[in-house]
Amino acid sequence: RIAYTRTVRGRYGSFVNDLFVVDDATAERQRLTRDRRAISPTWAPDGRRLAFVGIDGPTANVFILDTASGEETPLTQFTGDVQITSARWSPDGAHIAIALFDADGARGLATVDAASGEVTRLSTDTTTPLDERDDRTPVWNGTSDALAFTSLRDRIGNVFTAPLAPGKVKAVAPEAKGLRAWSSAWACTSSAR
Repeated sequence: RIAYTRTVRGRYGSFVNDLFVVDDATAERQRLTRDRRAISPTWAPDGRRLAFVGIDGPTANVFILDTASGEETPLTQFTGDVQITSARWSPDGAHIAIALFDADGARGLATVDAASGEVTRLSTDTTTPLDERDDRTPVWNGTSDALAFTSLRDRIGNVFTAPLAPGKVKAVAPEAKGLRAWSSAWACTSSAR
């Protein structure tokens, strides 16, 4: 099954992004939400739950949707001008990585405990001022202990890796001036699954 968002007309005529699932074998489509501003769906490893970013006014939060019952549960409790631009569930199911843009202008990465909703901001760079880091699009490695992400911290979109435990952030795809990396994917080998 493939989860995706689709822009549709809402109840009062405005455009909203609702969640849909399509069966890749039968092409049968199911609408999961109505009149919801939702982005970045990501499956739990159990294939039953779907995390997504839901936007209410100026605030984005992570929600968990049980696709069998339709029950939607808020996982984070952000208030104010907070945007989450992407969410990715870890292969072990314990955390959801998010790209967070807060009211102070800081764009960074965080993990959300999938059971408690506790948010842990990742310190991916202590030398670049917080409002200049611009870390985006986190993806997990196969063992759920490191993230790859893109960042504009050096004024060029490059790919970096960072362990979840305190450790060194490494530029793994330094691009030449004028070239940009906007997204990444980490291949899972069979031994890492």
